[in-house]
Amino acid sequence: MTNSVPPLPDSALGKVLAVSFINGWSITIIAGLSLLLTLFIGNVTGIVISLLVTLAGVVELHGRQRLKAGDALGGRCLLAAQLVLMAVLCVYCLWQLLHLNPQDVMKLIPAEIREVYEASGNLSHLERLAQMGLVAVYGGVILASLVHQGGLFYFYRRSLAKIGQACVPPPIPGS
Repeated sequence: MTNSVPPLPDSALGKVLAVSFINGWSITIIAGLSLLLTLFIGNVTGIVISLLVTLAGVVELHGRQRLKAGDALGGRCLLAAQLVLMAVLCVYCLWQLLHLNPQDVMKLIPAEIREVYEASGNLSHLERLAQMGLVAVYGGVILASLVHQGGLFYFYRRSLAKIGQACVPPPIPGS
């Protein structure tokens, strides 16, 4: 049995900074582009969701900068960003699932496909397939968010605890 040496704080901090850089910028750029698109389209719900997701990315980048500057409270920003993003995505997807409208679902299907199913008398089957597809997509986003943001939350929390413990000054002998 070998003793594993805990990572040096610089190594743990370096990993946290690298992950938060990639994750924070990815979220900020993709959500920012989504925000521009929804602003152009004029979809109010899309604007709000895109804005909240963009904000989560910015909070993560802000937390990274604070950590980089030696401010341990930056870690709380990293954790908060993951929780906010997970909550926004899960609430949005659950809202969409609870408000699935069969007529709206059918509008997503090209007219040619609807005509084929209608001619064969299976239009209700197509409607069920379309609804199941949307449930799978929204359910997949919820699951992916729980795994990804939950995993990052765990990684950040565990890493920040190691960094915090390593940064505690040793006790002064004789005091």
